[in-house]
Amino acid sequence: MSTESHLTFKDFLSIYSDQLESIPNNYWPSLFQKLTQEIFDIGEYVSLCKDEEEGWHVMVIAEDGLNKDDPNSVFLVDHAWTYEVKFAKKQLEQHDNLLNRMKQLMDIDHSTEKEEAIEEVLQRMWKFNKCYHRKESMLLDGDDELNNNQMQKDRDYIPLWYVMDEVGSRVNHDDNPNFAFKPFYFLETDTTFTVIFPLQDLEYGEEVTRDYQSLYTDQALKDVMLYPWEEDRINLDEVHDDWIEKYTKELENTEEEQPLNCPNGLQIKTEPPYAVCTDSDYAKYLTNENFYLVDHEEKADIIYKQGHYRQMRKLLLEGRQYVLEQPNKNCLVLKNFLAETCQRHTVQKYLGREMPQHIKERRGPIWLPTTFNLNTELPQFIKHFKERQAKGQYNVWIVKPTNLARSLGIEVSDNLTQIIRLAEAGPRIVCEYISDISLFPREDTGLVKWEIRHFAFVKSVEPLEVFVHNLPYVRFANKKFELNDFTDFQKHFTNMYYRHRDKMLVFPWKEFYPEHYNKALPNVPYEKLEAEIFKMIKELFESATSRPPPFGLGRSPQCRGYYAIDMILRWRDEEHTEIQPMLLESNFVPCMTRALEDDPELMNDIFGAFFLGTPPERMIRL
Repeated sequence: MSTESHLTFKDFLSIYSDQLESIPNNYWPSLFQKLTQEIFDIGEYVSLCKDEEEGWHVMVIAEDGLNKDDPNSVFLVDHAWTYEVKFAKKQLEQHDNLLNRMKQLMDIDHSTEKEEAIEEVLQRMWKFNKCYHRKESMLLDGDDELNNNQMQKDRDYIPLWYVMDEVGSRVNHDDNPNFAFKPFYFLETDTTFTVIFPLQDLEYGEEVTRDYQSLYTDQALKDVMLYPWEEDRINLDEVHDDWIEKYTKELENTEEEQPLNCPNGLQIKTEPPYAVCTDSDYAKYLTNENFYLVDHEEKADIIYKQGHYRQMRKLLLEGRQYVLEQPNKNCLVLKNFLAETCQRHTVQKYLGREMPQHIKERRGPIWLPTTFNLNTELPQFIKHFKERQAKGQYNVWIVKPTNLARSLGIEVSDNLTQIIRLAEAGPRIVCEYISDISLFPREDTGLVKWEIRHFAFVKSVEPLEVFVHNLPYVRFANKKFELNDFTDFQKHFTNMYYRHRDKMLVFPWKEFYPEHYNKALPNVPYEKLEAEIFKMIKELFESATSRPPPFGLGRSPQCRGYYAIDMILRWRDEEHTEIQPMLLESNFVPCMTRALEDDPELMNDIFGAFFLGTPPERMIRL
């Protein structure tokens, strides 16, 4: 189909210069013509062929073959399906034509019932799809306006996956491919194609091949990323989980950063009243007479930013102001660094003595779910997954982007191919998906997941001084918990503030405890649970402060830090009398809207614990 375009070739070269860099310039005129006129002519040069043993092939049928120097030897491959993972199932359910096309493309028997066919597509699609990113979500669910506004503020990108058409999807892999495949976003039609062209001359009857993992230049890493298609690429018998040896060596040999010190000595104020400069909407809750607000940072004794403070080095060298942020906070906030911080400290605790077997197997403290870095420990994870699979053990995992919040980009899966492929979408960790958990009986739904968020406040790193506010808050899933439908956000997640808010169950802690608490944990006294939670939080911050940067929090009397610690409760026994808090994540400058609505004095308590001599009664020193 041809569409009218007013784009000139000169403008095309200018607008698409970045994308054209990876395409030989002799193809640019023809590519311009095919994009603007939507010319799909690859079928004149190649054809699909299937044999019973090896499956599909794409063969050259042009009598003269394909010449890489021919300026017309560049072609467009359409994308048959583009989706976010969380919406894939819904799209297949709502669009029968899409489902039928995917069944045919993925060689699923045409007579397979719809529900079964959908599950089969969701499993097989990970050997067909590719990934790119865009700024905002394709679809908005729940409160559209709220979600859309938040997406616009988000600096990070949502991964989109696509399945090429029948020709593109059936080109086989070769380590020495004869065709290149390049995704190309064409703004004029708001469409992404794959541009393909030969890397060498091909004769009639020759097979077209591509590199499934062309972005990976290191051969060892490429072999791992090709595991979904060719399992013999790696010998799992030769893969060793050396996490203990890695941190032992690191602890023995790595130099530590020296803290920044003010050359003229500290000049910070030590008595109230304190001038506070902030851009936070929560400032209205700071009503304690010992603090007052100012408009400019230069006038402030305390700087409180809602985001990251960009002048940390200058502030530390001048030595005259406090800031509610700590150097190298990423050791707690980025999910990969958080896991490494906890694992490293575990090794440090057992230097020179035998580590218990259950800690070795868990890869960290008892309160940390078994965690692997998908980008640096993928072979180890594959081996771990396959060993559990061979033993018939529970094998469901949750994959998390290292730097996103609000549950963005998180996927739950028992599909090894999917988990491996998710590593292509950016930095990610994979954690054990905890299922033996305390469930809350929602009257309108049944037994649902619930999580606890505690706020922790670090006044000093050396010596360590940590407070926890005694009023946590709780979050609930909207749907009954079951180990299925892993893309169902309302079943497997509890953060409903930004989506599905109309169904969100809200209990202020004072209302939740004790009546509703006893419904979820009838045999666990709250005092016992609270002691376990505080023990976990204290050990977490001991991990984060046992080493200076680059491994732990920076040491400075000018810095304070506050974090939201999210956890879920795992049963230790079948009788449901012993509970273990499990760390999910730690957030810097967390959303406190709900907490302040429940307890308007919280902001006064925070500043009181940080800067006044006697901490408020509700702040518990760990």
